[in-house]
Amino acid sequence: MYDDVFDHYNRSDFVSWNSHDLYFSDSLKSLWSMLPDDEEVIDFDPWTWSQDYDTLAYKRIDVFMLTQDTAQAIITLSLWKNYPEYPVILDMVREKHDDSSASADWYVNDIRNGEHTEWSSIADDIRDYIKEFKQD
Repeated sequence: MYDDVFDHYNRSDFVSWNSHDLYFSDSLKSLWSMLPDDEEVIDFDPWTWSQDYDTLAYKRIDVFMLTQDTAQAIITLSLWKNYPEYPVILDMVREKHDDSSASADWYVNDIRNGEHTEWSSIADDIRDYIKEFKQD
């Protein structure tokens, strides 16, 4: 997943490719689709939990199975020359997205900063935005 994301980032190939459609769970895709096109609610890249970087590299990926269909992946990133490596946490869920597929695949259900786990996650930020600004 991160190989593909970083490959597209390095080529600045964003027109024909959408990481959200490919790798987000149905739940996270649904939340993401509620974000406005004309306002920046998530002001950082969810895959790197950053706004800028010198390089795109991950040093390690640790996966912890929580249940048969849920897991947590900790991605240790190295994005700057003079800054220590830091973790990004992916909450993963196994879902079947394609009717022709015989088995379910793993998708990202939420993303959070691994250094500051007390910070809100991507899904939390979107839910907060919807509660505050999308009420009828």
